[in-house]
Amino acid sequence: MKIRNRVLAAVLVLAAAGGLPGLASAETAAEYYDEARGYFDKGKYRSAVIELKNALQAEPGHAPSRLLLGRIYLMRGDAAAAEKEFRKAREAGAARSDWLEPWGRSLLASGQAEKVLAQLEPQEEDGPELKAAIFELRARALAAEGRFDEAAKALDQALEIQPERASALLVKARLALQGGRREEAQDLLDRAVKADPSLAEGWVFKAQLAQEAGELKDASKYFREALKAEPENPLALAGLAQSQLLLGETEKAAKTVAKLRERWPDGYLVNFLRGWVALAQNRLEEAGESLTRALNQAPDHAPSLFMLGIVHLQQGHFNQAIERLGSYVKKVPGDNTARRLLGAAFLKVGKPEKAIDVLQAGVKEGSADPRLLALLGNAYLRIGENAKGMHYLEQAAEQEDSPAIQTQLALGYMATGKTGEAVKRLESVVAEAEGPGYADLLLIMSLLKKKQFDEAEQAAGNLREKLPDSPVPLNLLGVARLGKDDLEGARKAFEEALRLQPDFSVARVNLALLDQQKGDLEAARRQLDKALAADRNDLNVLMARARLELQAGDQEAALKWFRKAHERNPDAVAPALVLIDHHLRAGEPFDALNVANAIHERQPKDPRVLEALARSQLAAGEVSGATATLRKLDALMPDDPRVRYRLAQAYMKQDKPDLAEDALREALRRDPRHLPSLLLLGKIALDKGDAESALSIARRIKKDMPKQAAGDALEGAAQMAAGHYADAVRAYRAALDKQPSSTLLLDLYRAYEKAGRRQEGETLLRDWLARYPQDASARLALADALMAAGDYKEAARHYRQVVDRGVRNLVVLNNLAWALLEIGDAECIRYGKQAYELAAKRPEVLDTYGWCLVRSGKADQGLTLLQEAAVRAPHMPTVRYHMAVALKETGRGDEARKELQRLLKKNPRFPEADKARALLESLGG
Repeated sequence: MKIRNRVLAAVLVLAAAGGLPGLASAETAAEYYDEARGYFDKGKYRSAVIELKNALQAEPGHAPSRLLLGRIYLMRGDAAAAEKEFRKAREAGAARSDWLEPWGRSLLASGQAEKVLAQLEPQEEDGPELKAAIFELRARALAAEGRFDEAAKALDQALEIQPERASALLVKARLALQGGRREEAQDLLDRAVKADPSLAEGWVFKAQLAQEAGELKDASKYFREALKAEPENPLALAGLAQSQLLLGETEKAAKTVAKLRERWPDGYLVNFLRGWVALAQNRLEEAGESLTRALNQAPDHAPSLFMLGIVHLQQGHFNQAIERLGSYVKKVPGDNTARRLLGAAFLKVGKPEKAIDVLQAGVKEGSADPRLLALLGNAYLRIGENAKGMHYLEQAAEQEDSPAIQTQLALGYMATGKTGEAVKRLESVVAEAEGPGYADLLLIMSLLKKKQFDEAEQAAGNLREKLPDSPVPLNLLGVARLGKDDLEGARKAFEEALRLQPDFSVARVNLALLDQQKGDLEAARRQLDKALAADRNDLNVLMARARLELQAGDQEAALKWFRKAHERNPDAVAPALVLIDHHLRAGEPFDALNVANAIHERQPKDPRVLEALARSQLAAGEVSGATATLRKLDALMPDDPRVRYRLAQAYMKQDKPDLAEDALREALRRDPRHLPSLLLLGKIALDKGDAESALSIARRIKKDMPKQAAGDALEGAAQMAAGHYADAVRAYRAALDKQPSSTLLLDLYRAYEKAGRRQEGETLLRDWLARYPQDASARLALADALMAAGDYKEAARHYRQVVDRGVRNLVVLNNLAWALLEIGDAECIRYGKQAYELAAKRPEVLDTYGWCLVRSGKADQGLTLLQEAAVRAPHMPTVRYHMAVALKETGRGDEARKELQRLLKKNPRFPEADKARALLESLGG
């Protein structure tokens, strides 16, 4: 149950009860103050408050008593009372350095960030410690208003004055965590508590992080450290009680709650925690009384509503459970545990339609929770909508990353199990169940998922006896037989299911699948068309129709059906994801983004949708949007390394490699063997010129994943960066042997080139092309090498093979034209023109095409192109030489001579310089 964060949030808004009134005394305020100070130093805050109130009764303007009383109120969570005392201390003449910082903290604790920003500015006469405190307070206020960049700047100012200011480091840690940089946050937090071990706020924050990570024992330890510094800290007491309850340490939690109760004898949070303790001890009546008191005091306290709903469920008071859980779900619509309980309560009182409303809303909120889906499927079965029921049950079973589903109660309350023990519990529930076969259904689906088809067939037969008029058991029987390759038996079961319910589309789709397996696609189409005639919007049928066309090889028809599935079921995730992937593959990022935004509006919390939205945003260049989306996804999937890897990619697109590194380290904390994160970390190291770090990562990959080519490939890249070309050859060769690919081949070829072993590189390319003649990348690399070596005829042969396969690449066409020109082949004009049509303003393309025309006797046409090339690239002497030749060939010798004179004066050395001099001499220059 996700209670802990709600408890902590609730504690933040507590207001402490007032202290006991002081007694009149002849003692002076100073004497009372001294007594109070002694109590304070011993942690006896209640006694200290009594003495301080006595002091202020004796002397209302006693500033030290005001300051200490405000400090105690602030420690105990009564921010309003604390602010009042600090203000009165100021009026009583307390030094600015004594009252200003705690006053600012009390304003922040009572939600008055704007007042801090308006009234707290460092003054010239302030000492360095006070200036640092003011900058920190401003940073906290700015962060409270969501102005995180400004908050970071204010913190830098504070830490410039006091580099190890613990409370400022703590705020910086919170900003790092808010920005998704968990590792940085942890480091800053560790620095903070090391700099000031008595900083209770630091220990509480450390405990909260541990709680969120599920490290409850560590959380308890850190909360105790906070209580050593501040024995009455409400956040620490409440957090400790919560951790103890979640650890099952109910007796310890009861004692912690008792301590909290000493401070707030009848506060709503105390009553809530008392109710939680009583519920954990199965004292349901007492739990109900405490939680009811909590709600009387704080009617909107959501955790109390939730807990009281659980109490009513366990007492069998289902209508009261519905009332409480219904109110809770309205306040916290994303809590699917509560939705499941509320849905189960509706089923228990015989209202499956109400259960469907509640559970369906959870699906629309983006839940892929298999337990909620399974319960929704059961609700649909209860009202006879078998196709929909099976659809949701299948969705539940298909959640690959979720544990297998088990039944804990006949009403459908679901929990998870990962091993064969889960199936044993299911079998036990089936034997004892009194319901209409729901537990049997889940058992069968679990067996099918585990590919235990014999057991599934037997269980489906048993269910058929219990539900003789339902098509569902027959459909499951058919699926089990299909898994056993009993195609005839499967067909009979599906056909019998359709005799019982002709519009049962699930069985119709399965029959179509059998026809597809036989290769009879027309028969499969007929089956699916019958299903669509009954319900043209049926998502499963539309998706099956699309997959059928994919099998037939008709991509356009498949896409048409996927679009229909999406248009007719705008809430459905599956067709939207297919369309998004299609648009991204087709290089249509904005179309992908349109689809992603539309499904995100309808399913804002579905991790699959968020991941697809982030990919679309990145492809469309909306990097900041992708970053925000990935942070939301990270909150939903805090243990998944893939999210942090995607976030690192987004940071790289923003040219923020340091943030990318932080994200990747967090990904590797979650999964030390996450290969994409390791490789991107290696790339960042190479980009920074740190070949040694990249080499270290490569060796780590090779050690942990010796069969992966990626480790050798990264080692090759690191060795290339370090100038160790022979070592790079060895590494790339090892990678290529493990995973033959064009990319690794070309990496190895470049390593050969750098190592001065060009001939071996060419042999490598020729051998590869003998095995993979269709590899255009390898053929182009060989053609480029031959071109560089002056073997124009052989280079032209390879370029032409690539072009003849339909490749219209500018560089390839231009190079082919040039190679043909060098061997005097008039075909150079054809390919030069094709390159020109692709890029009519590129000077190198104009030069190639123009020079081809000149050399082929079409100097007039060629001159026009060469003149334009010369204007666009006046720095390229070869172009100007070609233009001079064209001028001479068109009878404009004087202009040619002047051009050559200017050219050779400015560029005495270039590849055609000797030819230019000879031409100039022939022109009388």
